[in-house]
Amino acid sequence: MCMTGSTASALVCRTTNYRASCKMSDTITLKSAHNRAVYEWWRSSHDGGALPRNAVLSTLGKYLASCVVLAVKRDPDDFHYRFAGTRIDEFTHQSLTGLSMSAIDAQKPPSAIWSACCTVRDERRLVSGMVPYVGPRKDFVHMEDIILPFSNDGKQVTALVASVDYFRSDDDSHRI
Repeated sequence: MCMTGSTASALVCRTTNYRASCKMSDTITLKSAHNRAVYEWWRSSHDGGALPRNAVLSTLGKYLASCVVLAVKRDPDDFHYRFAGTRIDEFTHQSLTGLSMSAIDAQKPPSAIWSACCTVRDERRLVSGMVPYVGPRKDFVHMEDIILPFSNDGKQVTALVASVDYFRSDDDSHRI
């Protein structure tokens, strides 16, 4: 089950360091140059006031290694990994492609990432966060992500793209 509305956004921000969801016109501050580039790609993919169409996902190209593409499932709610880049697999030590969030203990409800994805889906807005990195790479302490909505019809969110960057404990400004 997804939480919706401003309560979910506030909860996501308070519990996970996720920033409140943003409108297209909002200024967003991202530490990662990679995430800023993906954000600009997403902004340039808008057709007027409509959400970017799923068809533009084929232009994600050079950013794919550090991105995941999630299909939005309804009834029951879920997010299905259509694609996970090689950097994502490296940092999670598993292939996420083909899995559902509800089947992953750390990602199923009521996890922070699940709530963030629900916020993006339900409010049709991006969410960004700087969260602690938990995984096999002990020299990294946090990760920044940005979750972006996409649509088949420009209105209902049918896919999410999450761009992720990782930061070392010894150099917060360095992306590997």
